[in-house]
Amino acid sequence: MSDPERMSAVDFIISVLREHEKNLDSLIEKLNVVSKSLSEFAINKRRHEGQIRYEGSGIIHIMCKDWEEFRELSRNADTLSFTLDGELRIMALHGNIIYEYRESIPEHMEHLECGVPIYFQAQLNPERIRKFLMRELNASNKKVIHGEIRFSP
Repeated sequence: MSDPERMSAVDFIISVLREHEKNLDSLIEKLNVVSKSLSEFAINKRRHEGQIRYEGSGIIHIMCKDWEEFRELSRNADTLSFTLDGELRIMALHGNIIYEYRESIPEHMEHLECGVPIYFQAQLNPERIRKFLMRELNASNKKVIHGEIRFSP
């Protein structure tokens, strides 16, 4: 093989390698896009895992008996509200779904020596409840209100 033929073969190999490099770069870029999309999908799936999806136009009201279920469903809610009226009532608004949790405020009763009953009731501080809900449900101060969420039919 003569020198010009060798040079031509080396040039051919170099051009083929450059073309493969371009193809690999393109494939790596596409793989990065797909990988990023899958990561975002997985993050969104975890974020919304366990949340009920409802695409209708009406309001859905869900009563949760279990605090842990309510907490999971209510994280990152659009708005949270709480009231203290003989019970602690917490509502979380997610789009057109309202999750609600209620818990009675315990009363403690004792008797004087003569038998007269004495009632003690817990005193709940609304500001402490607000801070607790902010921490537990991942909400900002502006999203937690001491009041009610109501919708007209």
